[in-house]
Amino acid sequence: MLPTKRTIAGFVIMLALAALAAGAFIALRGMFLGKVSSVVSRKAEIALVIGKTRALSAMQTSLADSASNAAALAAYIVPQNGIVDFITTLDSIIATSGVKADVGSIGVTAGGAPAGMELVDVKASATGAWNNIEYFLTLLETYPLKIDIRSASMRQFSSYTVRGRQVPQWSLDVEFTVLKLKDN
Repeated sequence: MLPTKRTIAGFVIMLALAALAAGAFIALRGMFLGKVSSVVSRKAEIALVIGKTRALSAMQTSLADSASNAAALAAYIVPQNGIVDFITTLDSIIATSGVKADVGSIGVTAGGAPAGMELVDVKASATGAWNNIEYFLTLLETYPLKIDIRSASMRQFSSYTVRGRQVPQWSLDVEFTVLKLKDN
């Protein structure tokens, strides 16, 4: 039996409707995939911006910490052009301890110092009672600068009598270095 015109027309209409449905499906699928791709792209952009924001925040925190650490560190170093102030401080330590002292030499060397720094080499001698010499060394050691005592030698050189009691006099020779920022 041969298909009738009506059957053929129905078949063609069904074929056209199937093609139309397939076309609509392909078009909707393309739009959906485009939207998904756009959403994925936006998510990646947002993640990148969030990552950059976090990195910037971490760098700002690190810089703030570094600035406060640098300020704290600077308190332990003789500043640029600060030798005169350091000598004034050394004279104050001498006066406070009650010893008679003489700063024999002060020299500045870059050897052995970290980059951008110098070492101030100081040679000094002091005389006085044992407790005064000890107090002078304690003040020197505990002064809030980066001071390294390289050598210290003490010897008794005389004594005198106070109210019938012998008071020995001691001599101290001391060499130390202090860290200083390089002058420009």
